[in-house]
Amino acid sequence: FKGNNQMATAEEIGIGIYGRENIGGLFGFIDDSYIKFEGTAKLFTNVESTGRNAGGVAGIMRLSDLNTSNVEFTTAGTMTVKGVDYVGGLIGYMTDQSELLSDNTKNPESGNIPSSTEHTLDFHGNVQGANYVGGAVGCLENSSLSNICVKANVIGNGTHVGGVAGAMLFA
Repeated sequence: FKGNNQMATAEEIGIGIYGRENIGGLFGFIDDSYIKFEGTAKLFTNVESTGRNAGGVAGIMRLSDLNTSNVEFTTAGTMTVKGVDYVGGLIGYMTDQSELLSDNTKNPESGNIPSSTEHTLDFHGNVQGANYVGGAVGCLENSSLSNICVKANVIGNGTHVGGVAGAMLFA
């Protein structure tokens, strides 16, 4: 990935990641960065927060762009992201003109919504929390999603729970 002119290689991570706030499979907090993986980052770890901002890739993202095209979840369907508030399969909480994007660009034929098998899944797993829980993102505030495809089992026991995002807020 590249971020602030830094380069690194992300290898497989096979341990559980646990903490209180801003917990992610690769990053706890992404701030003022552009990240696109040039090689493949493979994740097969559970992420669990006892507080807020938990995501399969990052807990919180601010003023940043993240392209998930080369992120693979190697144990498809078994990864679990848990937290209390702001929990997402990819990002817990996005704010300040951040963009989460992928290279999925297939246009539906005849107005039909394409099936998940026609795209590369950006997240495939389980997402659990109380409030602001989503398959891709727990909450987007003044931010956007582009070409993201998720297949998630989303469970929330509070408010603002959705298959793609728990909430989208624009000021």
